[in-house]
Amino acid sequence: MRLAETEGGRREVRNHEAVLTACDEIGGDRMTAARLSDGQQAYLFLVRLAWDLRELGLGSLLDLSVRTEPAVVINQASTQVKITAIQRQNVWFFTWGPGRNQSTWVGAEGVASHIARWATR
Repeated sequence: MRLAETEGGRREVRNHEAVLTACDEIGGDRMTAARLSDGQQAYLFLVRLAWDLRELGLGSLLDLSVRTEPAVVINQASTQVKITAIQRQNVWFFTWGPGRNQSTWVGAEGVASHIARWATR
């Protein structure tokens, strides 16, 4: 689990199944929980990846087409890399092509750097 504080004193506790949101109000806190669908969870992983890629100086697009799975798309001069988030046996992975060489666990150390190197070679 990870605790993050946002603007206005709002706190969120995240795990792979739910987002717990607490809002500081006069007289106390209110805590609510919402179970995330697989699609929502994939979306959150992809947004985080896109942000991490941005911090590395690599731009990307978040593709939320209704006809395909959500993806992060990296456009380079000669190629386009499309990264999706998938779940295998309750473990989430980023994948961008066939084979094990083109996938990595979403929580792996330096996952954005690994994908950036792959996309820019």
